[in-house]
Amino acid sequence: MKTLIKYMMIFCISFGLAGAAGYTGVSLFTRSAPEVVLPDLVGKNIIQVLETLTRLGLNPKLHTTQYHETIPKYGVTFQDPEPGATIKKGRDVVIHISKGFKQSLVPDLRQVSLKQGLLRLEESQLRPGRIVYIHSSDTLKQGIIAQYPLPRTRVAADASCDLLVSKGPKPPALIMPDLRRRHLGSAADLLAEHALEIGEIRSEPVPGRAGGEVIRQTPAFGSRIMPATRIRLVV
Repeated sequence: MKTLIKYMMIFCISFGLAGAAGYTGVSLFTRSAPEVVLPDLVGKNIIQVLETLTRLGLNPKLHTTQYHETIPKYGVTFQDPEPGATIKKGRDVVIHISKGFKQSLVPDLRQVSLKQGLLRLEESQLRPGRIVYIHSSDTLKQGIIAQYPLPRTRVAADASCDLLVSKGPKPPALIMPDLRRRHLGSAADLLAEHALEIGEIRSEPVPGRAGGEVIRQTPAFGSRIMPATRIRLVV
């Protein structure tokens, strides 16, 4: 038993001395290793990065891959230590690699309602861009007439899609009625009958004319105008 204990003690002492010697050797090597300045690797292709790190005597450690909005596939998205750091040769450099742009397939939104189209964009991980409204006799009101990017185009996820939306058929033009010499209240009633609205009203003193009587109008009598046009009056 005493002999076994003696051998165990000798083994532990030997193992400890060997470990201490190894640690000392590594420490001395690390301290004596030349230093290099780590360049900026972000955005560069992985092949170029591996060549650069190998030439500098550093060890590349690929940590993970991730989608990136601006860095193409196989480009470096992150490095540790950061660019400009002074490090010893033989040290590990952690790098993350881009999987490229996360892509989405643009759905066909033509001739569907704007509300439904917005839901489809969200389901496709896209967002609405500019929405422009025009009159159309071929597409129902609030229906999508056209889109850009075109249907079934592959784009980066979270890209925007511009939409052209129908305001319905173009209403027929109206003929501007004559409001001159009418009282303001009577003029307002006549405009309402034609789906028109009073806009700006100015007043001017005119000898011999009753207060509130319309003396000028814009647009002029007989002009072709659209429903909901706002009419400017001088009374």
